[in-house]
Parts: sequence; C-alpha cells; structure tokens
Amino acid sequence: MRSIADLEIFIGFSFEVASLGLVQLLQQISDSFTLSNEPFNMYDWQLSPQRSLNASTDLNRCNAKAKLITFKPISLHEPAFLLIEVQDFQGKAIKRFDQVREQQMRLIVVSDDLHTFESLYPNYQGNGRFTVEAIFFKPGSYTLFSCYQPSGQQKVISSLKLTVPGFISSPPAVRLGATQVINNTKIQLCLPQPITQFGEEMTIVFDLQDPTIHSNRRSKLNRGWGNLVIVKRSSNLNGVAYIPAQLSPGATVYQLKFATRLLQPGLYKLWLEFERGQEILLADFWLNLDAPKSCYH
Repeated sequence: MRSIADLEIFIGFSFEVASLGLVQLLQQISDSFTLSNEPFNMYDWQLSPQRSLNASTDLNRCNAKAKLITFKPISLHEPAFLLIEVQDFQGKAIKRFDQVREQQMRLIVVSDDLHTFESLYPNYQGNGRFTVEAIFFKPGSYTLFSCYQPSGQQKVISSLKLTVPGFISSPPAVRLGATQVINNTKIQLCLPQPITQFGEEMTIVFDLQDPTIHSNRRSKLNRGWGNLVIVKRSSNLNGVAYIPAQLSPGATVYQLKFATRLLQPGLYKLWLEFERGQEILLADFWLNLDAPKSCYH
C-alpha cells in the first residue's frame, strides 16, 4: 500500500491557523474568495482582517479552502485521477454543498499561458471529497479554479496549482480578434458600451449567426444558453485572476449577453460555451483592454 509520504500532493490552500501570524494568514487565504452581487466582496478576505477572524462563527462568510491531491506523476495523454478535499479553516471537512446549476462543483482547468481550457464536473464522494479524471495534452503549469458553494455560505472559488512534466515549448502567439466560426455558427464579440471606469458593471455580447437555424425568433425553442469564463493574464494565476460573469435574462440562440466587471486594464482570455442542438460548443477570444473602447474588433 502506498504511504502518505509517497503521495504527490499539490495544495492550493494548506496552513495551520494557529501557527501563522495575521499577515501570513491573509496572504494564504487571498486565493479563496466569495462571489456575490457586490463584485468587490470577493476581495474581502484581503481587505478585512476581522472577517478572517470571524470566519468560523459566521456562516454567511467564506470559511472554506480546497486542496488538490494526485496519487502519481501526471502523464501526457493519459487520464489523471484528481482528488479535491474541501475543508474549513480549522481543517474540518465540509460535508454539505448546495447545487449550482445542478452541480455541486465545477472545475475549470486552464494552462497558465491561457491557451488550454477544459470544464469538468467532479463527483462528490462525501466527507468533503470530490474526484474527477482529467487528461492533459501539453506539459507545463496549470491553474484549476474549483467552484463550489458550502451550504449556508456564498459561492467560493479556490485556485489550485498543478504541474505536468515534460518539455515546455513557447506558447502560441496571442491573436486578437472579435470573430470566430465554430461549425456553422459565426460568433461576433462586442462591447456595446464604452468602458469609462474599470470596476463598473459592463455587458459583453456575443452575436451568434447560424444559417441552419430558421425558426421563428419569438419561439420559446430559440431560448439560448451560454456560459462565459474570463481569466486575466498574469504572471501568477490565482483566484483573483478569475472574473465572474453572469448570463443576462433574455438569452436566445442568436445572442448571448453577460454581465461582469473588469477591474483593471490588461489582457483577458474569454471562453464561451454555448449550445447548438444537443452539443456544447466552445469559442475563445483574447480581449485587450488597455484603453476604454466600445465595439471590439
């Protein structure tokens, strides 16, 4: 039987509260934050020491951390078994989770160069443990954003790190563009309103043109579904690099709108998942926001 010492463990958040000073504690938990309608609340762990001290007694505040465990080195093109344990800051397993979009956890896997993306849904095994298999096709550093909601708390995103061994080649060049064609669907990215101040709520629009869809635009059958993942490029990806985006009401198969907040200028990667028939398609875009602008071309 393999001993604990033989396990290769990648820990996103692992610390003993009693042995750390306040400054170290805040630094460790800065990669775990809550999601709410108030965008800056996600940074409250960094801004409010009192919140961290009260975490164990206030169920409405984030009191969760996750760690990632693998049982052998990752091999390219082979399924890798991943175990994710969710605990409170006292090291006790969190056993109950609310479902978000009919799932108890979503795992977003991105390479740190933001050229690789995969969305997974781990299976809950009880006692705060989730398992999933992932396949990695290129070596390098990866960030895994684990999205979950402990019962009685807000949504949490934990940032986990993993390295796939092998020769790391130079990443592809960043190609800016607002149009993609996936199968028969042409996707156009647009920012309909100028960005006058970063941090304010903004709308990101995707127009979907598909010549194979000829139904009445008022038909209920034309209700659309989509999911948008936004990550800001940085030298060290963490939970703060993940930008929440919410699908706006009235989505159709012709247009998807998402509400979000981009807090600062920079280079962002956007992955759009949308439905066509029974299939989920994926389109990706680079968005460079160095200056305020409206429609993005």
